Amino acid sequence: MVPAPPQTDLTLQGVDPRRLRASFQRGMAAMRSNDSDATTKEGAELVSLAAALGYEPARVTIVQEYPRSPIIRSAVSSAEAVRYSLDPLFVPGPQSEGNRIFLALLASYFSGRHELPAYATDLLATLSDDQRLQTEESLKSLLGLLARVPGACTGLAHAIVKSRTVTGPECSPGLQLQLENFIRLTAPLGLEARSRRQALQLLESSNPS
Repeated sequence: MVPAPPQTDLTLQGVDPRRLRASFQRGMAAMRSNDSDATTKEGAELVSLAAALGYEPARVTIVQEYPRSPIIRSAVSSAEAVRYSLDPLFVPGPQSEGNRIFLALLASYFSGRHELPAYATDLLATLSDDQRLQTEESLKSLLGLLARVPGACTGLAHAIVKSRTVTGPECSPGLQLQLENFIRLTAPLGLEARSRRQALQLLESSNPS
């Protein structure tokens, strides 16, 4: 399980992971069933529900599959995919560290679609929302990964300074300082808590037990 940001209401963090695992497994089976489009879409929605409530395998699957799966993209917003891609920056363990590459691959997907401005906006919203992503180490790791994607740091800088021109090296220490200042001055929107609340309502309505 991926814990919610520290300020999140505890009622949104206590879902039995066995329920989420069951939702994830049913969703994956439906997506692989070669049945109707409606069935595969319902499967993707079950995977998305488990991910929203913090089930790590579902989040990893979404980040991995988002660039190549129209079904996943139909059920998961770009903002959610970006948010899940940042989990390895604070979730400990070698497997989590290995998943960091998918952050760069997701950024590359948006770069290839010329959607880095929207990606940068989603990225900033997630960073502002979660204190665990705001440490010097997390931000340094993030910029190191984005340095592998041409234009990603420039897009992020444009989103921060709202300017067409950005001076200096693309992924410079100066950008990290700008990022830290932006986060300090930006109020969190509570996106993760809102997403979890909606997912919990769906889970309870579909399976009250």
